[in-house]
Amino acid sequence: MNIIYALIITMFFTGCDLFDSNEIKLKKLQAQTQKDMAQIKLEKELANIDKSKELEKVKLQSELEQGNFEQTMQLRQQDNEMRLNIYIALIVALLIIVISSFIYYFFKRRHENELRQYKDNLDKYFHQQENNTRLKIAEKLIDAVASGQLNQEQKTQLVNTFNGQINEQKEQRKQIPLAEEE
Repeated sequence: MNIIYALIITMFFTGCDLFDSNEIKLKKLQAQTQKDMAQIKLEKELANIDKSKELEKVKLQSELEQGNFEQTMQLRQQDNEMRLNIYIALIVALLIIVISSFIYYFFKRRHENELRQYKDNLDKYFHQQENNTRLKIAEKLIDAVASGQLNQEQKTQLVNTFNGQINEQKEQRKQIPLAEEE
C-alpha cells in the first residue's frame, strides 16, 4: 500500500510541476508565449483580413455608387439633349409656319393687286369703248338729223334709245362677276 500511496503522491506532484527544472519551465513558457504570439498574429491577420474585406466592400460600394451616379448623369444628359432637340424642332416648325404664312399673305396680296389692276384696266377699256361708241352714235345721230330725213317723232325716239343703251351698259358692267368676288 505504501507503493500505492507513493504513486498517488508522485502523480499528484507531477501535475504540479514540482519536479520540473527551470529549463523545462522556461521552454514551456517560451512555447506558451510563442503560442500566444501566434494566436495574436492570427487575430491581427484576421482583423486585417476583416479590415481589408471591409475596405474592399467600401471600395466596391463606392464604385457601385459612382457607377450609379455616372449612369444617372448620362441619363440626365440624354434627357436634356432630347428636350433640346424637341425644342429646336418646335422652333423650326414655328419658323416654317410663320414664314409660310408671310409668303402666303404676300402672294395673296399680290394676286389681289393684280386682279384689282386687271379690273381697273377692264373698266378703263370698257369706258373707252363706251365713249367711242357714244361718239359714233352721236356722229350718226348728228348726220341723220343734219340730213333732215327724220321727223320730230323719230328724233325723240332716237334720243330715248340712245339714253337707254347707255343705262343698260352700266347695269351689265355691274353684273359681271370678277374672279376676286367669287
